[in-house]
Amino acid sequence: YEVIGYARKSTTSDTENTRVSLLQLMVNKLIYRGLAEKVFVSPYADATSEIQTRDHQKYAILNKLKYCDGNMNDLIRRLHCQQKKIRLVILDYAGLATNVEEVKHFVRYVVSIDPLKLSMK
Repeated sequence: YEVIGYARKSTTSDTENTRVSLLQLMVNKLIYRGLAEKVFVSPYADATSEIQTRDHQKYAILNKLKYCDGNMNDLIRRLHCQQKKIRLVILDYAGLATNVEEVKHFVRYVVSIDPLKLSMK
């Protein structure tokens, strides 16, 4: 398995420096606790938003994060062309989405994820 992490930060009134700090903490946890080899970040995405419609624009804030490999669109592209099985690591259930059906649809849509191996750290 390739271990891939995903972090999401809701749209709030945080300053950019605060947002960068909070996202960097999430990325670090995914790497050091979740053992993620790659980490993808949605810097402005609410848990209620559809997973596949996130990050249709590139955010410059991603360039300020260490160990960030892209956004949700980059993650989806990677998952579609990935040969190995994937273990997707998220920080908590709401880190991906709060709608159970949305999560199931995403896991089915990206067939290389084993739903039994969906890990939350």
